[in-house]
Amino acid sequence: MVAIRAPRKHAQLVVTSSNFPGLTFRLTRARTTIGRDDDNDIVVAHASVSRHHAAITRERRGYAARDLRSTNGVRVNGNAYGAVALRRGDFIDLGHVRFRFVAPGERFDFERDGVITPEPRRAARKGARRSR
Repeated sequence: MVAIRAPRKHAQLVVTSSNFPGLTFRLTRARTTIGRDDDNDIVVAHASVSRHHAAITRERRGYAARDLRSTNGVRVNGNAYGAVALRRGDFIDLGHVRFRFVAPGERFDFERDGVITPEPRRAARKGARRSR
């Protein structure tokens, strides 16, 4: 007899960037805040993440990501949004930290399915010289 795991009831965010690969967060609340400050539900200690960067909300038809007036914005699959509905497999970039949205019931195993993306390089300051 083969045991089959019951599908997950809650969505998850899984970090796929090289700065925190595989770190997983279950979205158990109706509204989950993400940011650098300790008063967030998900604390991401990275300089490119604002103190109160984004919120993931559970809505009637799924989940949505909302920018909380962050410095670096919220990008989903490479596009900037103020607010956007999330779908299975979406990639959410908060600054230089990339998450994969895992929908409720989706079977996702980071060791098997995860692809680690390198942390983007910071843009060079104007007038700065590159050394060889």
